[in-house]
Amino acid sequence: MDPQLLESKKAKVLVFGSYRLGVHFTGTDIDTICVFPTFISKEEFLDDFKTFISDKEHVEDVLKIQEALTPIIKLKVNGISFDLLYAAVDIAHINSQNDIEKLIMNEQQFNRLSQLTQRSFNGYLCNANIQKHVPNYGVYRNFLRIIKLWAKRRCIYSAMFGYLTGISCAVLVAKIH
Repeated sequence: MDPQLLESKKAKVLVFGSYRLGVHFTGTDIDTICVFPTFISKEEFLDDFKTFISDKEHVEDVLKIQEALTPIIKLKVNGISFDLLYAAVDIAHINSQNDIEKLIMNEQQFNRLSQLTQRSFNGYLCNANIQKHVPNYGVYRNFLRIIKLWAKRRCIYSAMFGYLTGISCAVLVAKIH
């Protein structure tokens, strides 16, 4: 591979979930997708990248969760929690966030990605479609914050126990908005 091409296109980090939608609360994690070129494997992400990121200042509580359908590295940076998901695309698409979005918004190109990468992009795609199709986004965002707060206060907001999640609330509010 051309070293100059390799140097210019390393990786991208995309934010999705409640942080991207503008409905996050203090103490919630920030969901991200680390988009790597296809020559970086899931195993390298979970092992080598975990080791690399663990050595950085202000990074703590680094934990890899490889048994999940979408492997995740959980960590805290300056006390803020992050979930890092792995995705791999052809290096030609890692130029910008717009290039990545064009790739994943094109159904034919999206279907050519690995199942693991498709799963990693699902939340991002859902956020993008909500932001694109909800008519009055400001009202939607406020309503979604209220619904999430309502669910949390009633202890029915937890993916671990099968209750409402951020994405389920986001889709439900989008449908009734």
